[in-house]
Amino acid sequence: MDKKELGEIITNAFHHIYETLGYGFDKEIYEKAFMMELDTRNIQYCHKMPVNVYYDGVSVGKCIPDFLIGYDTVIMIGTMNSISEEAIKKLDSYCDTTCCNRGFLLNFGATAELKIHEDEMESIIFQQKGDREVSILQEAVLF
Repeated sequence: MDKKELGEIITNAFHHIYETLGYGFDKEIYEKAFMMELDTRNIQYCHKMPVNVYYDGVSVGKCIPDFLIGYDTVIMIGTMNSISEEAIKKLDSYCDTTCCNRGFLLNFGATAELKIHEDEMESIIFQQKGDREVSILQEAVLF
């Protein structure tokens, strides 16, 4: 499966969960629903698996993302009102200092937001308001 196809699967699963559950639940509810979506789509993943953090090519410790798909895609689940700068920085740090060169931040807040980090690509944020209309915003920030 290529990166584009995996990205579409993750995005579709995120939107399906948000449309079905809405917002207001604890993070664990959305994590379990995301696991169900990945299982349904036969996507192999690891949940809460420690991943090495590298500094100058040397492992200096571990971080624990919510999900790891393959060995290069990290998924973070959030339940914030809106994606915070801190959460974006955390996603960027996971991608910049681990074996993962691609990351998704799925936020199940009052506004559904999906942030994608991919090396040398634009950052894309999908937002879905409570009325279920979807808009796509692009930031001209390169990682």
